Amino acid sequence: MSYLDWHVGMKLVCVIDGPDVRASGCRWADGEAVVEGQVYTLTRIFTDSDGDAIVWLREVERSPISKAFIGDEAGYAAWRFRPVQTRKTDISIFTAMLHGAKERERA
Repeated sequence: MSYLDWHVGMKLVCVIDGPDVRASGCRWADGEAVVEGQVYTLTRIFTDSDGDAIVWLREVERSPISKAFIGDEAGYAAWRFRPVQTRKTDISIFTAMLHGAKERERA
């Protein structure tokens, strides 16, 4: 799935946290660092002036300092995230176990 398939409201999981080595001197303010394994909600995705995909997340508010340093594009690099994979619940194995138990009770 490419970034073009991402949409507002989509759940994303952080797969790479830590500072962005490409943005020298850029540090996150307290409370705005993303955490590996944490799930976030996408509120906006866009391409910045360097052509990189940037995401905004409902659960994290960028500080005024970050916005002053980075500008209106203060967000997180999309490469840090992947969409959360949702699985449909399949209870067939449990149904089969239940049927097997009922047959054993009859014997």
